Amino acid sequence: MTTTTLLCTRTDLLLLQTPSSRRRHIKCDGGRPICKNCEKSSGKFSDCEFPSGGTSNAEYLEEQISILENRIKELENPSVDETMLLRNPYAGTVVAPGEKDLWLFSASHLIARDSGSGIIPREIQRNLISRLLTFASEIGFFLDPTRFYNSIVTTSSNPPAQALLQTVLLLAAQLNPFSPLTEQMKDDLLLQAIKGTPQILSSNHPNNILQAIQAHVLLSQYFFLNGKKLEGRYNFTMAISLVLATRLHRVRSQIHRCRSYTLPSKDAIEEKENIEAFWTVLRLNSCWTVLEGATTSLQYLKPHMRVDTPWPGIPLAPDTLTVSTIQFFLANTSDGGYSAQALRAKACILLEQAFDLSSRYTAQYQQPTQGWLEACNSLRVVAQRFQFELPSIGSADSLEASRQLLIIHTLVYVTKIRIASLPPQPPSNENARRAALDTVELLRKVNLQAIEFVDPVMAMLWTRVGNFFVQELSRSPGLTGQSTARMQQELQRSLEAIVQVMTMFSTNCPLMGQELAKLRDTWI
Repeated sequence: MTTTTLLCTRTDLLLLQTPSSRRRHIKCDGGRPICKNCEKSSGKFSDCEFPSGGTSNAEYLEEQISILENRIKELENPSVDETMLLRNPYAGTVVAPGEKDLWLFSASHLIARDSGSGIIPREIQRNLISRLLTFASEIGFFLDPTRFYNSIVTTSSNPPAQALLQTVLLLAAQLNPFSPLTEQMKDDLLLQAIKGTPQILSSNHPNNILQAIQAHVLLSQYFFLNGKKLEGRYNFTMAISLVLATRLHRVRSQIHRCRSYTLPSKDAIEEKENIEAFWTVLRLNSCWTVLEGATTSLQYLKPHMRVDTPWPGIPLAPDTLTVSTIQFFLANTSDGGYSAQALRAKACILLEQAFDLSSRYTAQYQQPTQGWLEACNSLRVVAQRFQFELPSIGSADSLEASRQLLIIHTLVYVTKIRIASLPPQPPSNENARRAALDTVELLRKVNLQAIEFVDPVMAMLWTRVGNFFVQELSRSPGLTGQSTARMQQELQRSLEAIVQVMTMFSTNCPLMGQELAKLRDTWI
């Protein structure tokens, strides 16, 4: 008798380069809808699926991300002429911004059914939107909050694109533990947002490009919150494609002074939105690509991808022009970018550069080059100065400021943990240990209950810190001495603090719960 062994295919969300390494195969008992091994995995394989012929959701998304990344490389090509063309991210046609081709994206691989959403009363919509705008900086909402809210609650000639409104309501319901929306209504909103977002670009909305970018950013955050990293990455890759196609990395460029070179803005508010749109997308890319081990789609250090857009959140005179914004920051030049949005963007860049240097050193398997050592020392100096200039988390005068400073300081400490492992420093974990302990100390300086919600990337950052404590504790059992015992106790308490805070925020962030389960698996 022939015995057939079933293999359950799961997505490897690290998105490694070779197709074979994108899949994990473990023994499966064939149980449906989720096999027993997946149920016991504490969230490790929450994307367990049985492809019933044809391409699975995960495989389809990986293919789409690959296509988008190739198109982004085309946009990075310096040989492209100066006429702004938008490549349709959903198909293979290059069109001018004014054309009305209907850009449809097949959602058949992402959804199982089609249904209309129920009508959500205006009052509920207003309450949900007000709730979401409370966390605007955490969820990547870069449109002007007042203008956006007024376009909904008043009779506006330019209401937001329907798919953007559906995405906003969906995410707002996720953030509201007492949301009046039923699960069916949320499912319908998600379905309509996925289907409608690609059509924003072909709409008559005067700000359709920026609204499409915003919808993709919010969908990305929604998927990350729910532990759907592949879907999250797909959406922010779409946003990257759009910001590069419209040259939002060259707003106020000292070199490209022609206003028609980049996406035009009718007033100062719209220009501010353009600037913040670019930096919001860059932040998403910098954090999620390195924390998930993927390749960046924003090669901003290459000369032809130079970023001239000024830092977000800083006042600009009418004649202000900028150039090489990121390069000057990494060269340790004072640049006046001290707004909360600018500091967060800088912290994300430092994190990305630290992980990039680490991966380049690991890939060499040899003595680091002089150029690599110089880059490493330079990054240490920039990170040290940046941390020195940061406002203390105790100086926050609002809950929004506390949330912002919490993530900025955490990004800095995780960056320092990574930098501490790089040569030419002696092989000691003392600097990394201090940075990890300082991350926990942050939690004692803020009112976590009042904060309510944090950016989903914090799940990944806290997991990194927790894993560091686990590794340190695994090294110390064989050591003896009173100081070692004290150190073990401190590490144990710090690990428990990380677990406690992740448990607290896992209520409205399933990703936090998934990462917590992985951390507990390694700890136990």
